[in-house]
Amino acid sequence: MWQEPTTKDPAELLKMQLIPPHRLRHIPKDMKPGLCDHAQRNAIRVILNLRKDVPFKRCRGTRTDGERCKQVAGEGTKGDFYGLGPQTGTLGVGFCANCIKHHHIRIGAALQMARNEVKKMQQYGAQAEDLDYSKKLAKQEVALAVQNIKEREEVQLVRETLTNFKKMMEDVDPANHPTEMYKGTEISMCDKTRVSLLLDIAKTLSKLNVDSIKLDETKYIQIDHVLAAFEEFKQSRDSGLRMVEELTIQKSVKGEEVESGETPVVDYVIEISNADCVASIRRLQAKVGRG
Repeated sequence: MWQEPTTKDPAELLKMQLIPPHRLRHIPKDMKPGLCDHAQRNAIRVILNLRKDVPFKRCRGTRTDGERCKQVAGEGTKGDFYGLGPQTGTLGVGFCANCIKHHHIRIGAALQMARNEVKKMQQYGAQAEDLDYSKKLAKQEVALAVQNIKEREEVQLVRETLTNFKKMMEDVDPANHPTEMYKGTEISMCDKTRVSLLLDIAKTLSKLNVDSIKLDETKYIQIDHVLAAFEEFKQSRDSGLRMVEELTIQKSVKGEEVESGETPVVDYVIEISNADCVASIRRLQAKVGRG
């Protein structure tokens, strides 16, 4: 467990990954960390696997009115978290300086939150954090899958209808053959028409059968990849259950500040698990069509 150093030495404080706000007063004015410059911001983006056009995330903290904090994640914090200098703090991840101060968030919990987010962003990228985008995209993909299923069912209905019609024309009893109209009168279908239709039906059925089993590179995936994805889902579930237990004990039993901050433990863990599942699905989709 992280323990706050008791030192008041400015040089030592400036080496901390995240300087407690109340200890900044021990740093002389001429040594106080300034603002994070452009080069440091770009370096942080590289560390966080962010493109230049992607903004930093929002702070995870919650305001007194229940709304999410509108500050940038890590904004206003000081400390050499990234090894780029004490000006950077945890910019881009974790809680902002205001939330740390006003919600009395322990520095150890704030650091753990920041480290977890860095690890997740380095491994999965920024989209893993954008759950609203992921949920919207997932709904679109589910709708497309349902549409594909419906289309296959419609093709199957056409196949069955043509097959039944073919059986009628092949029946040895002429009375069971389809009829046709001739000069306004319904008569038994002649052999020429019947043979022509049988040939057309045979061609159509053959094409339907081929199309139903033919897969292009956007539709097939090896079962090994699917099984590996299921294992990732299982690990994410088990990890989430353990995290709920650990954070609940830490918060409710020990009375300690936890990395979820003001967010309910279960909601926080669900958010992390959702991000893990989205990342697993993206990796699975990337393997579609590969051997």
